[in-house]
Amino acid sequence: MASTDSHVIKERAIRTALSLGAGAVRVVPASADPQTRGRMQAAFGRGDLGTWDYDAEYARRASDPSELLHDARSVVCLALPYATPESKRRTPLRGRVSNYAWSSDYH
Repeated sequence: MASTDSHVIKERAIRTALSLGAGAVRVVPASADPQTRGRMQAAFGRGDLGTWDYDAEYARRASDPSELLHDARSVVCLALPYATPESKRRTPLRGRVSNYAWSSDYH
């Protein structure tokens, strides 16, 4: 019975998120992800995020959902489109700004 209930909850969460404007939704197990941890540690080691104070300990915590919520069973991942209309202004030799930053607050 529990697996049926979890399937119903998962499908309802996905439908609700999509109806509210999410571009994509995934539900994944809340388990540690060694591959992500390794990729993060490698990026930190290369200095990719040199202005941020990230380290191996941060990578360990960030790649394991149980570090945030001990009893978590699933993680719901949402992709939200920026849906910012393209600027009609084209000024030569002024550069380009990525569309994620066109709105007043893209965070």
